Amino acid sequence: MNWHKITTSRPAHVCAVACVLAYLTGCAAVGGKPDASAAQQSGAGVAYPDPVSEAAYGWTPERYDTWVKSRAGTGEPVYWYSVGTLREFPGGELIYKLEGYDISRAKRVSDTLTEQYSRKIYIYRDAQTNEVVKQVGDTKVEPIAYPYQFITYEYKTDRDEPYLQTFVEQGRAPRIQRIGPGAGMTVRQIGDLELYTAPLFLDFPIPGTDRRYQTFENYDFIIPQDQVRPAMITFMRYGPLPTWAQKDGRTMGAMHMTTWRLTDYEDVPETLRNYVEAEAPLWMDPPRDLADIRYLQRSETASE
Repeated sequence: MNWHKITTSRPAHVCAVACVLAYLTGCAAVGGKPDASAAQQSGAGVAYPDPVSEAAYGWTPERYDTWVKSRAGTGEPVYWYSVGTLREFPGGELIYKLEGYDISRAKRVSDTLTEQYSRKIYIYRDAQTNEVVKQVGDTKVEPIAYPYQFITYEYKTDRDEPYLQTFVEQGRAPRIQRIGPGAGMTVRQIGDLELYTAPLFLDFPIPGTDRRYQTFENYDFIIPQDQVRPAMITFMRYGPLPTWAQKDGRTMGAMHMTTWRLTDYEDVPETLRNYVEAEAPLWMDPPRDLADIRYLQRSETASE
């Protein structure tokens, strides 16, 4: 995600699969005999593929179904709440904390195609006081905010191996961006968890300058097959700091966020709800449908 104020009228590459936590310590037993590995992970005699086997890796109709139901839901809103840190690199000094969420709803167009209607907002918090950072020196600090994103996930079988193809739309007319196709997301089953990994190697020109925006980001989604326990994401980014956070020669930073899935707005921590309701009410709910997104693409709201 771009460090600067992210508006849908500016270039901003994002993962089509939105953010957060890697809890693999107790479930990633690999190696040894496959039967023993499966029995150890199931706890109930359910046989799972050895995590290092071919059977545990790659897209299947079942893993696609797990992905879209967890990531975007089945019609009702879902909330991916995040907390994180922004640190200088090298050195690791904590510069700011972060808090925010990605909110989505989905439409299952067919067995192999899903539309996701979402928006997201993340705020910077002071590392010591936890207050929302709104200004640094003479510079106003905006949250990282997308009024909308329209994302499609399609299960494709026109190559040697099945894969997930994604497209992302964002921005306001006449500068609507359509990013894609993306096909770099992988999936591996580890016991009754599925790990969906999306690395991003971003390198594109910054409009109006002779510079380029270059950064690395990675998203790991950890999704239980039962869809009952909360799904999680871990996100990390290495790249240039926002200009207002650069000082004393410090230009590079590392961001890390942990995220978990919630099904009700009331479960979102009050610290974020208070901010959204007072400062950014549009972000209380995801877009209703594609017509809502088409309206935002023509609206001044999409550049706020």
